[in-house]
Amino acid sequence: MKKDKICIFKNQGFTLIELLVVIAIIGLLSTMATISLNGARIKARDARRLADVRQLSMAVELSAANSATSDYSEVLSACSDAGTKTTDCGIILNLNFANVVDPVGQGGADACADDNSAGCDYSIGNSDVTNTEYAICFYLEEDAGSIGAGINHVEQGGSMAAGCP
Repeated sequence: MKKDKICIFKNQGFTLIELLVVIAIIGLLSTMATISLNGARIKARDARRLADVRQLSMAVELSAANSATSDYSEVLSACSDAGTKTTDCGIILNLNFANVVDPVGQGGADACADDNSAGCDYSIGNSDVTNTEYAICFYLEEDAGSIGAGINHVEQGGSMAAGCP
């Protein structure tokens, strides 16, 4: 006679330690993903800053070229003092400077000046007494090509340099 074998399977689940290990691994992976995305966020903010100041510079250049005196005194009449926030300049060539703010400060930070060591809002103004030069100052969190981190400015002709005059 044959004996019937009876197999009894015990219904097993995950132990508490196995669950904790899986949760810890998921936590580590999400932390690494967040850290790698922070660098991308910084680069995206800096790219936006560069695009903003180039657009502002182009608007000032075009307005000055179309003005009667061909200098920046008419164009920057509302923001003639060096270090004036761009949000105070009004509208130039249908570009409302009040809408162009630093991506981090969102219009609530101090205006960029040479003594800033942290993020600041864009500032603009005549950089000489003859109104033949202007400077738009901005802050970069990281180096962007030949432009270093920290306070920089764009001046007439669209050239960029370190510091804020």
